[in-house]
Amino acid sequence: MIRAATLEDARDIAAIHVAARAAYYGEHLDLTDAARDREPMWRRLVAEDGRLTFVAEADALTGFLHVRLGKTLELVSLYVAPALFGQGIGSALHERFDEIRAGRPAELEVWDGNARAKAFYAARGWRATDRTRDGVAGIPFVTWRLEV
Repeated sequence: MIRAATLEDARDIAAIHVAARAAYYGEHLDLTDAARDREPMWRRLVAEDGRLTFVAEADALTGFLHVRLGKTLELVSLYVAPALFGQGIGSALHERFDEIRAGRPAELEVWDGNARAKAFYAARGWRATDRTRDGVAGIPFVTWRLEV
């Protein structure tokens, strides 16, 4: 089931965020950064105007989607608990994003070292642009775009 997130979900969202980051950064994970408490950030983001957060849940939260609204939507976060990779949760969350997008253009950033994410988004029509910003371990974040 996918539903709108509430402030009560912030702790579980933060836990999935931390676990998924550890999985995709692997040996490049900055342990100091990884130790930061992300719950306050997610409490703020879930409540902030101009943003939408959805969670997937079965017996517990399994993943989440976070979107910044605007002329071009930004898919800020789409994370799944690493133990549940490959079970369709990310696909279901992306389908929810497509409903929100309603044919409008969208952008996201992908850490270029995250092969799983790049394959996931490419399979759904996203294309890498030439826009980058500095990233972890000297590997950039690349802006991807999904056209109308």
